[in-house]
Amino acid sequence: MSTSIPSSGIRHTSTALASVMVIILLTLWVARSKALYARSQEHQTIPVPIAIEHTTPADVHILIGAKADQSIVDITNRTKTAITVVLPNLWMQREVRGTALANVQQESQPNARSAWTLPARATVSFALKQRVERIQMTHTPNKPLNVSYRYVDVETGTTNEFEKIMTSATFELPPTQ
Repeated sequence: MSTSIPSSGIRHTSTALASVMVIILLTLWVARSKALYARSQEHQTIPVPIAIEHTTPADVHILIGAKADQSIVDITNRTKTAITVVLPNLWMQREVRGTALANVQQESQPNARSAWTLPARATVSFALKQRVERIQMTHTPNKPLNVSYRYVDVETGTTNEFEKIMTSATFELPPTQ
């Protein structure tokens, strides 16, 4: 006794199997597209706002070391007078060099910001739980600001260095090419 499947059953089974395969392929394609999009967004960073307030021409060195989702940012006042650095208040002070800890004053400001007074020749180091790659810097208009900037990607070992006297009140580090 032989059983045979009617040709209409084979046709329906083939159509159902093809439909399932299309659904699986579409699902995999969507999942892959979402993963690629998420990965591309990891490297798109928003510039971190920093303001330098100074009454005389100033000289500042900024060193950033970044790895994964954390950074260390050192800001050095190479000027002979104190300056004020306004930063996001989530930045955690980790170290002070070149002066006593008590000489570096912090004052809370509106909009989740903190103003740090850096004496002459002092460095303050901050730890962040975010990767900092770019800085949107503002400074006192009509007062030149010499900025030296060094960015080190700890994972790849690559560096980006820049030094310039800034006369415009707002600029981005590193400068866009």
